[in-house]
Amino acid sequence: MTAQTPDSIEIDNQAWFLRSTPLQPLVAEVPFVASRTDLRRGYVAKWRFGR
Repeated sequence: MTAQTPDSIEIDNQAWFLRSTPLQPLVAEVPFVASRTDLRRGYVAKWRFGR
């Protein structure tokens, strides 16, 4: 299986990749046909927090 494209998080202009998928429960029932093997879950989330 191909590794999935990770979600990312940015806090005060510092970026990291997430090893979890916090949005998965919300989109679990949305039908999606993957066009790429690295995006089977159907989305890539980008989180941004700052002061």
